[in-house]
Amino acid sequence: MNTQVNSGKNSFSIGEVAHMLRQEFGPISISKIRYLDGKGLLKLKRTAGGYRIFNKDDISRLKVILRLQKERYLPLQIIRDIISRPTASYDKTLEKSEEELEEMVTSSKYAPDKTKKPLSAVLVETKISEGQLEEFISFGFIDIEEDESGKMINAIDQQIIEILKEFEANGIHPKNLRMFGNFAEREVDFLVMLVAPYLMSTSPKIKKEGIARITELAVLTEKLRTILLRKKLERALEPYKEKEAPEALEETLF
Repeated sequence: MNTQVNSGKNSFSIGEVAHMLRQEFGPISISKIRYLDGKGLLKLKRTAGGYRIFNKDDISRLKVILRLQKERYLPLQIIRDIISRPTASYDKTLEKSEEELEEMVTSSKYAPDKTKKPLSAVLVETKISEGQLEEFISFGFIDIEEDESGKMINAIDQQIIEILKEFEANGIHPKNLRMFGNFAEREVDFLVMLVAPYLMSTSPKIKKEGIARITELAVLTEKLRTILLRKKLERALEPYKEKEAPEALEETLF
């Protein structure tokens, strides 16, 4: 059932929009629309009092976002990239075939980099020895893949190599970083558990939705981990920060 927008009206409140969209998408909360706006998927104007205002184009954009979530199960980062392209047309985006949309997803800057390079080329580019690489592998950081072209390393493992090199430059051996691999495995186990009903479904669509959900949750997990690290580090360093002497403090006040 398509949502009909009042043709004689040019602006709508967030409550009116949520009510209209329920006809097509079922229960949709105002908080979800606010969340999408906060993530940069919408570009809404506001009243002098700070209330969001929707025009017809905003509603069309929101409908595309919700349908790409509901029908294509795409992560928000990729949806935002697709609909923000200069040539993007909301209606035409929804009319695209699975193959065309998959091509748009693959070309998104947020799509996983699936490129691989020969092992020999990576050794030259990263300037690491075979001995160092063997250590990275033995500690569980790097995986070597083999295909008809020989031994290959994927783009993610190439990034890991560069990071491990930086740690080594700071005097920290990879064997002392194994805890990060353990942390990552525990996070993955937790996220998989959260969406297990989706992943275990016999329906390909529901499985695809589960993969999209776990991708979104992984982004949130990374953000939470980063901000908690900053918070804990700030607290840990507080006792070591120099405090101004009372005389100096007095000079700044008077």
